Amino acid sequence: MTCLKCGQATTELNCPACGFDETDIATASIDKASSAISAELVKDPHIKYIVVPLDTDLPQVLSGVAAAGRTGSVKIVAVGGSTSGLQAVKSGQLGADVSNDPAFMGWSAADGLFRLMAGEPVQQVGTGTMKMFTQQNVQNLSLTTAAFNTSDWYDGDAWMQQFLTAWGVK
Repeated sequence: MTCLKCGQATTELNCPACGFDETDIATASIDKASSAISAELVKDPHIKYIVVPLDTDLPQVLSGVAAAGRTGSVKIVAVGGSTSGLQAVKSGQLGADVSNDPAFMGWSAADGLFRLMAGEPVQQVGTGTMKMFTQQNVQNLSLTTAAFNTSDWYDGDAWMQQFLTAWGVK
């Protein structure tokens, strides 16, 4: 919810004339997403963009867009960086997919957990690996599950050294 609120605030700040509508669909009710999105698009033909909090929900979103007869007239951006999400970017179904390297996120979570368990203050290690994937930068990526399980999509794993140094390993 917070990310959508930030997106709404940013939209209002940078484009006061733009509207921002939220269709609240929980993961538990994702089967209702297609009809909810279709209804919103039919109700408001001026909608030009859809932000999807999880790129794995894209099939339901695309179904709703198609049901409303809006395929090709609505641009979609998602968050997640899944293999299927990046494949959708490559094919043009998804305009962009924003993600952080899952391995970096795992190391960050482990670092925070271990510091808490040791009674130490949690601190930020590294700057992250946030990346926006577009048709231009996914063309030469190997969009496979095996590649997803590496840091290749995020320009390598140099960030690991920051953790190893913080942990006194190297």
